[in-house]
Amino acid sequence: MAKLDESTLEAVNNANFKAMAESTTVSLNLATQNAVQHQAAMNQIREVALQRFVTESNEVGSTEALALVKANTGNDLAGIMSQLGAAIASIQQSMKGAQSTPPETAKP
Repeated sequence: MAKLDESTLEAVNNANFKAMAESTTVSLNLATQNAVQHQAAMNQIREVALQRFVTESNEVGSTEALALVKANTGNDLAGIMSQLGAAIASIQQSMKGAQSTPPETAKP
């Protein structure tokens, strides 16, 4: 077996050591980049969720709006609509009576 030169062995050992040290640094950098990207994605998801929650909390539905009007003004929309319908029906009955000819009675 041929014996390798001492300087060649030292150069190979140095190259191997340098490669191992750099691979650890590269792996650490990749892990850090992945963690930062993951955190940015999670922050974006949190912002969208918070925005949706705030929007839904501030929107007033029709049922809630009706309850607020009733509580603040004392006006019951269903009652008002019922009274309006009764008034219109009464007016319609009066108009029907006014348009018909009176029944004939005994002629003098």
